[in-house]
Formats: sequence, C-alpha cells, structure tokens
Amino acid sequence: MKQGLFQSAHPFTKLLLLAFLMSSCYLITLGVSVVIAYSLYGTDWETMRGMLELRNYEEHISLLKFLQICYSTGLFLLPSVLGAYLITGSARQYLQINRSPAIYDMVLVILIMIAVIPLMNFLAEINYSIHFTGKLSAVEEHIRVSDERSKELMDSFLRSGNITGLLTNLLMIAVIPALGEEFLFRGVVQKVFYEWTRSLHVAIWIAAILFSLMHFQYFGFLQRVLLGASFGYMLVWTGSMWLPVLAHLVNNSIGVVYFYLYYREKIQYDLESVGTGKGTYIFIILSVLLTGLLLSGLYYSQRRRSIVKARKGS
Repeated sequence: MKQGLFQSAHPFTKLLLLAFLMSSCYLITLGVSVVIAYSLYGTDWETMRGMLELRNYEEHISLLKFLQICYSTGLFLLPSVLGAYLITGSARQYLQINRSPAIYDMVLVILIMIAVIPLMNFLAEINYSIHFTGKLSAVEEHIRVSDERSKELMDSFLRSGNITGLLTNLLMIAVIPALGEEFLFRGVVQKVFYEWTRSLHVAIWIAAILFSLMHFQYFGFLQRVLLGASFGYMLVWTGSMWLPVLAHLVNNSIGVVYFYLYYREKIQYDLESVGTGKGTYIFIILSVLLTGLLLSGLYYSQRRRSIVKARKGS
C-alpha cells in the first residue's frame, strides 16, 4: 500500500483531517451549487433559504433535488475519497473497493435487507415512542418539529409522477448516499477508530452511531445504528466495500421504489406498518431469526473461503 501524507499520524489527527475535509468540501460544493442553481433556475441564496423556511417544497422540487445531490457529494463522497488518499496514498485499497464480492454474498446481502424490514419498522416505533421529561421536553419538541420538516421534504422528493423522477430519486436517495456514506463511515471512520481502539466491535459501533447521528433525525436513530453496525460487519467479514454499499443501496432503493408505486396507487399496502402495532410480533420474531441466519451465512461463507484459500497456499 502506498504511503500517504497522514499515514503515520495519530488517529485523532486523522479524524480532524476528515472533519476538515468534510467542512471544506461541503462549503466548496455549496458555493458551486449555488452558482449553478442561479444560472439554471435563476434562484439566489436568499431565495433558497426562504423556500426552506416557508416549506414550499413542491414549487422548487427540481432545485431541491439538485442541491441534495450536491450536499451528499460534498459532505460524504468527496471527503472520504480524499481522506483515504491522504492517509494511505491509495483510496481504492484503503476503502477496499478493489475487491469484487462473490455473487453468493451479494444475494445474501439483498435477502438480509429484505428480511430486516419488520425489525427496522419495530425499532422506529420504539424510537418514536420515547419521550423526554422535565426541561428536556422542549428539546424533544424541537427534535419532533425538525424531524417532521425532514419527513415533509422527503415526501416531496418521493412523490415522483414519472420514470425520470424515479431515476433521479434513486440517484439522490440510494446511489450517492450508498457510496458516500459507506466510503466515509465504514471506509474511513471505522478504520480510524479501529486503529485507535484496536477493537473491531468498538470501531464498528462507534462508526454506526456517528452514521446515525449525521442524519440529524432522532426518531430514526435506533434503526440506523443497527443498520450501520450490520454494514460494518459486512465489510470486516468479507473485505469488500461493495457489500455494505450494496446493502445500503438496496435498503434505500426499496423505499424509493415502494413510494413511487404507492403514490401512483399501484400498491395499497403500507410497507412501514410491517412489524408495528399489535399482533405483529410474529413478523418481528421471524425478521430477527431470518436476518440473523442470513448474516451467519454471510460470515461462515467468507470464513470457509478463507480456510480453503489458506489450505491452497500452504
């Protein structure tokens, strides 16, 4: 592996480097996106701020989608690639994107992301039912208002009436976040914390918690932590970044495609209700058992390959 400028730096220094890259890349991307938005849509910065405060999303949905794509690229994708390069001199190796996953593992990952849906919905219900007391009640109210605004914006994004809107949503909500967030949190943050703590489990869960916090949606915190941890173990077990990227992609794509069909009245069933409410515990139990079984299959399939490879090499 090539030597990077920050190869021998302390892990804390590497985290500071990553924070600097995230803030600088975000600001540069924001500036560029505002200039492009002004030339394409005739909208200046003050107008953009106003439409977010007034929550008139539908009138400016194309512009908002453009800004969202720029936001994800600048805050997650660019800093992770630059950070990996500055740390080692080879972003491909450090991010572990130079190893193709096995087809069998890819199929398992897709099945895992389908099987885990009831459990994720159940955790979301628990998360939403948690209330703060005393002086923190005001904080809770602020969080609920913020989350409601985020949900309104996402609903506006997802109300796509044609195939172009669907493809744009897949790019914005599934493809770019899957690459950027996995490269950043699993590819860089998780590795830096492992270097610091020398514990894979600690590194995986810290990265998962930070991954969830960076979404700034408290009422989605629990399920995102669990998803982030599962993505982290997928990377550690298989050595290929493309499996957590695939898992993230499938998870987000399911939501995008579901709401596309739901808003076009092609399907009537509420996917978000699976695993919630009374009488649904059987779905949760099956979800936990099946997800655990599939994750075990992923772990042991990779372990068998390692054993076979070691025998061939001896």
